[in-house]
Amino acid sequence: MDYYLTLDHWSSIVRQLKDDEREYDILAQDTSDLAKDILLVIRSTRFKQGVLFKQKRGEEYEKFVEKLNDTYDHGAVKRILSNDEFWEVSFSLR
Repeated sequence: MDYYLTLDHWSSIVRQLKDDEREYDILAQDTSDLAKDILLVIRSTRFKQGVLFKQKRGEEYEKFVEKLNDTYDHGAVKRILSNDEFWEVSFSLR
């Protein structure tokens, strides 16, 4: 898939996530920042066990989730990471 089409798709998913998170009193900016931080880590980190990370398993993934939980709402982190479409599109932008 073309990079710009994928980026547009990622942006539309994030817009939907921002709308969904309002039900939990999470600010749209916080959801956007969380999504950007996740994408930044996926794009910039050289994973030792990339396959496990993509499968949401392993020590690197657990540390990643811990770090996100330190900064963002735990429920919001869990919900956005459980969105498989967001996760797959984020990896396709790698």
